[in-house]
Amino acid sequence: MMSYKPNSIQDHDYIYYTFQNLNLSHYAQIGSLPSLNAGELKNVNIVLPDQNERSKVSQLFLNLDRTITLHEEKQRQLEQLKKALLQKMFADETGYPVLRFKRFTEKWEQVELNDIAPVTMGQSPNSKNYTENPNNYILVQGNADLFNGQVLPRIYTTQVTKVAHIGDILMSVRAPVGNIAQTQYDVVIGRGVAAISGNLFIKQLLNKMDKAGYWNKYIAGSTFESVNSNDIKSANIKVPKLEEQKKIGQLFQSLDKTITLHDKKIQYLKQLKRGLLQKMFI
Repeated sequence: MMSYKPNSIQDHDYIYYTFQNLNLSHYAQIGSLPSLNAGELKNVNIVLPDQNERSKVSQLFLNLDRTITLHEEKQRQLEQLKKALLQKMFADETGYPVLRFKRFTEKWEQVELNDIAPVTMGQSPNSKNYTENPNNYILVQGNADLFNGQVLPRIYTTQVTKVAHIGDILMSVRAPVGNIAQTQYDVVIGRGVAAISGNLFIKQLLNKMDKAGYWNKYIAGSTFESVNSNDIKSANIKVPKLEEQKKIGQLFQSLDKTITLHDKKIQYLKQLKRGLLQKMFI
């Protein structure tokens, strides 16, 4: 590690952002572990505008960094809040949650997942029917087709085997088992996923089960992590009356949307910063 001391305090931020924009690998010594020593660093040429412009440019990027940090902190707080609520708003072994909406006092009922949210196991089409044509059916084979809780179309097929409909919950049944998404399309599902016709409450419950390692008991000791149809359909879950399910589901949906908005804002600001670094420095 090396340190650099600007000639003046005012230049500190400008130099900092200048080096963020530079590709210092061009100056590094080539070897099994490329490195940059003081000699190479001294030979790095930079162009400085006048002091007034340096100050304005630095302030722009400082403001961008502060805004990014604020959104990252807010996103972290919301994720922590969601994690805490997942622990407290779903019933434990007693059948009662620690935290719940007013007016709801009844004990939650224990049922098997398939009894209230029918499960459809995937079946892969013949690979000869795979295409890259988006006019064909979207194929969801496994985790590679899921991103940020949604389907990311990647492969298409002309053959329909098993299907999931818009709004259905998709769960990975192969490593990593338990990953959850909600499809925004009608899709064909392959053997790497199961489709669950559940509401927003069921989606969050499955998410909680995944985070708690519920499926680990089925895959322990296996060389290829997977769960079968009976494992999923017979999963014992506790559920409240439908009205309470709706309120819980809506609360977490609102949290998820806000977290996603912050993430999109962060990615946009970071992309904006990269673009401005390239255009505002010589």
